[in-house]
Amino acid sequence: MLEAALSASFLVTNRLMEAQSRALAAHQTVLEAIRMRDTAGARAAMNRLLDIAADDLQVA
Repeated sequence: MLEAALSASFLVTNRLMEAQSRALAAHQTVLEAIRMRDTAGARAAMNRLLDIAADDLQVA
């Protein structure tokens, strides 16, 4: 029973860490595009960030 609970906990934790890592990278891409005054790049990066958020909500 304990082993199953720990396995489930590790699985959830790993998924959350992967999602956070993906979101952080996407935020950095948005920030860099804005910093470089790259309007099209910022828009594309923001759309990618929104796609990631939508995917995360579907999994949750």
